Amino acid sequence: MPDRIYIKRGDSLALDCTAWLTPPKGADAGVSRDLSVWAPECQMRHAQTGMKVKMTVIVGDPLMSGRFVISARADETSKWPTGCWHADIQFTDMDTVKSTDTFIIQVLEDITT
Repeated sequence: MPDRIYIKRGDSLALDCTAWLTPPKGADAGVSRDLSVWAPECQMRHAQTGMKVKMTVIVGDPLMSGRFVISARADETSKWPTGCWHADIQFTDMDTVKSTDTFIIQVLEDITT
């Protein structure tokens, strides 16, 4: 079952992420990816309506940490229909595309307006 992230409609969203190298067999794991050559993108799709939303991706120091943030402003999430959204992160360099496992963003109705 995919990981699930909960957010209330109209709230800000910021997901801190780190890209890790997939080491060859027998190699050391835990090395963050150099993002100077890999461009991360994130898109999510509503499970029922098919509506697609491209998320903002901000890369920190691309050479050092492999860290980036996926975000959406409150005014953006306020327009999202409630329900289950499927998302993944795609990394692209000049000739290679790699995607993460799918994860779920569950958008809930906001109580306080």
